[in-house]
Amino acid sequence: YVIDLGTYVAAWMQWVQQQNNADGGDGGDFDPENYSQCGQFGDNQYVGPYCTEEGMVGFGVFSDESCSTPSGTNFYELTGYSLPYSGGNSLIPSNCVSCQDAADGNQQNGDVEVNELCGQIYQISGKCETYMDINYPNENGCDYIAGLKAEANGNEATGVSKGLIAFLVVFGSLAVLLGVYVFYLKKKLDRNNVKLGDGSGGSDVLL
Repeated sequence: YVIDLGTYVAAWMQWVQQQNNADGGDGGDFDPENYSQCGQFGDNQYVGPYCTEEGMVGFGVFSDESCSTPSGTNFYELTGYSLPYSGGNSLIPSNCVSCQDAADGNQQNGDVEVNELCGQIYQISGKCETYMDINYPNENGCDYIAGLKAEANGNEATGVSKGLIAFLVVFGSLAVLLGVYVFYLKKKLDRNNVKLGDGSGGSDVLL
C-alpha cells in the first residue's frame, strides 16, 4: 500500500498524542499537529513535514502552500524559538513500530488486533491487494504503485546509463588518441622508406 507523507504524519501525531507520549518541541505557540500536512505560518510562510537527506522526517519552512519549495527563512529569527522536529530531531522514529494493539499482547489464540494507528493508515491508503488471500481484494492503487516502482527502477537504470556513457566517452577518447598516434607512426615510417629508397644501392629497405 502507499500513503502520502502528510497524511501519515497526521495519523502518527494523533496516535502519539493519544498514547500520552507527544513531544511538543522546545517552546513557543507552535502546535506540531497543525502543520502535519502543511500549514501557513506568518506572512507567506508555510511549515510542513519533509524527508531530510539523512532519511528522517522533520519540519521545514517553505514558501508555497504545498510545502515543496524551501523558503530559506530562519525560523528562530522569525519567532524567537527553534522549529520543533528540525535539526536532527526526527518527527517519525526510525525504528519499526508494532501494529499489534498493546491491549491484545497477552492473547494466545492467534488472533491479533491491529492498533488504531496502523488500522487508520491502511484504511485511507492506496492499496494493491492482488496477491492477498482475502475476499474482494482492493486493487484501486495497483496502477499507481506500479508507476512508483517503474519510476524508481528508471532512476536506477538512469544511474547505470550515466556510468556506461562515462565509460564509453573515456574509451572513445583513448581510441581516438591511439588512432592519431598510429597515423603519426605510419607517416613517419613512410618518410623513412622514401629516404631509404632514394639512397645508393637502388633498392628499398622496409623497416
